[in-house]
Amino acid sequence: YIRALRDAGEVRDEVYLKKKDGSPILCQRVASARRDASGEVVRIQGIVRDVTAERKAQRELHESEEKYRSLFENSVAPISLISTEGRVLEANPAWFELFGYSPADLEHLNVGSQYAEPGGRARFLERIRTEGRLVDDEVQLKRRDGVVLDILRSVTVRRNADGTIAGFDNVFRDITAQKKAERALRELS
Repeated sequence: YIRALRDAGEVRDEVYLKKKDGSPILCQRVASARRDASGEVVRIQGIVRDVTAERKAQRELHESEEKYRSLFENSVAPISLISTEGRVLEANPAWFELFGYSPADLEHLNVGSQYAEPGGRARFLERIRTEGRLVDDEVQLKRRDGVVLDILRSVTVRRNADGTIAGFDNVFRDITAQKKAERALRELS
């Protein structure tokens, strides 16, 4: 540490130090060598800041994000995060498989074009305005190849700190086969 100060003139690092009671704390340390006219180090000026709680919170956040990422990526349920403008911000592999898109397609995709019924997105947004935070419904959405799917969806509204809508978190279930079977049973009776 002293050699680094002497050579570089400044040290910025994190180091474990001990509190008065002997317990370790992680500290961020910034120190500068002060020199006399001949260039000799005559004193060290520095700041030491306890970052133990901050680093612990960062580790916990990282672990939480890893758990979320794993759940998102490995879920068999198709999941997407949508902006208020209708852009797909993120989607898991099951979503790509269900709707037939690739990650490269997302740049030009607006979910309004996925609705089988014209005005479907506008009706959805109106429901969000009137019902608030959660929408559970059945909707017909189109795959990339134009095939219409019957979808059971659950949409949660994500909000900014000021309460405005930031976007929508969607979980889908393809119930096309179930609906087809129900229609066939009705036709038989």
